[in-house]
Amino acid sequence: MGLVQVTDTRLSWTLVAYFGICVLAGGASNGGFLANAFLQIIGLALLALVLMTSPSHSKSNRWLNRIGILAVAIGAFQFLPLPIEVWEKLPGRAELAEELALLEIGPGPVLLTLSYHESLASLTWWLPVVCLFVCLDRIGADWERSFSLVVVSACLTSLLLGFIQILAGKNSPAYIYEITNPGFLVGTFANANHMATLLLVSMPFLAASFRRQIISKRATSIELGLLAGLCAILFAIGIALVGSLTGYALAAPVIIASCAILFPEAKRAFLLLFVSGIGAGVGIFLLAEKLDNFFGGSLAASTTGREVLVKNTWQAIIDFFPAGTGLGTFQEVYTRYESLEEIDRTFANHAHNDYLEILLEFGLPGALVIALFFVWWLARARIIWTASTASPFAKAAVIASSVLLVHSGWDYPLRTVALGSIFAVCCLIMSRVTQSAPHFEYKNPNEGNKQTLRRGNSLFRL
Repeated sequence: MGLVQVTDTRLSWTLVAYFGICVLAGGASNGGFLANAFLQIIGLALLALVLMTSPSHSKSNRWLNRIGILAVAIGAFQFLPLPIEVWEKLPGRAELAEELALLEIGPGPVLLTLSYHESLASLTWWLPVVCLFVCLDRIGADWERSFSLVVVSACLTSLLLGFIQILAGKNSPAYIYEITNPGFLVGTFANANHMATLLLVSMPFLAASFRRQIISKRATSIELGLLAGLCAILFAIGIALVGSLTGYALAAPVIIASCAILFPEAKRAFLLLFVSGIGAGVGIFLLAEKLDNFFGGSLAASTTGREVLVKNTWQAIIDFFPAGTGLGTFQEVYTRYESLEEIDRTFANHAHNDYLEILLEFGLPGALVIALFFVWWLARARIIWTASTASPFAKAAVIASSVLLVHSGWDYPLRTVALGSIFAVCCLIMSRVTQSAPHFEYKNPNEGNKQTLRRGNSLFRL
């Protein structure tokens, strides 16, 4: 028994280290091929090690696991061989079959996906995130505090690199990726928007870590409070310097929600402020194109480009619904919907809207997974923010995951291993909470300072 406990402890620290590497080295979707390949290999090795040496101590919610299994099954279904007669009758395939017939070639192998090699490449891209989730779920240890500190530390590291980048100028050797946003604070990412998202998701985990110290020690040292305050100021400065509309629009609600973690007794007051913060964020989006700021014409061009992406992607979704085009096929399919006026030196590698891209590639099954996940997420968020026993890390996970879900509405943050890993950890933290989850609290001072641990089972297990 002691050997198993030691093994689980070592695996926990190994996974903490692997998570940190994922956040720092997985900052690009299409770029950083070698770094992502390294993360994939290490992820598979860790998965094999955990499955062979550690018995299952899963504490996660069964509904999240079922949704994950359904998503994996839909991905595997892309490689199902089909009779050519059936394939030609699927939406969007008839025109392709005619074009192939003119060239006197077949669509072999005849699979549901239109490009099996792109689908395989996309599957390998998700390996680090899936392996991390499965390993953490299996060992079942209490790793939330360690992973929160990793998120904050990785963000500070990326922010420091970003400061060097903007001080050295557009040609700074501190830029990691060849295809990036030169002149902007991108840190360990290829995209400034994704760096802004890392700063946003780090704020609630910083607040949760500080709140945890308050709970466990009853009184926090001045030095610790100053350190947390300094980190928060650096994160705020980073958001200001990144130059990301996403960062500006989401900063207010994220900061307010993070403060609600620190001061849970003022929940109602922060709720009103949070609604105001959301209104301010919406206002920033509505007025952004009219404001004369340093976005300049690039913002208008970006907005126009996204409008074209959405229009063309919607048309493709309609043409291929409900079967979809197959995992990872967006780039090849999208080129068929670009007009001659829209073609330039840039190319669309993603829809800049993860939900539309999922609908295009997976069709009706993809829409089902999205709907089921949001039902699960909303149920868990309600439990966490209404249960008095929910840990600060669970509340931080709700805030951070909501940032990623909202940002996915106009970008593709989850397509990077770094942010995808954080999202997986957030979902796992949320799934481990019940309405009476384990929680540290203290008795009345008149009764002594003994720490107690409350446990219980929730009737609502969604």
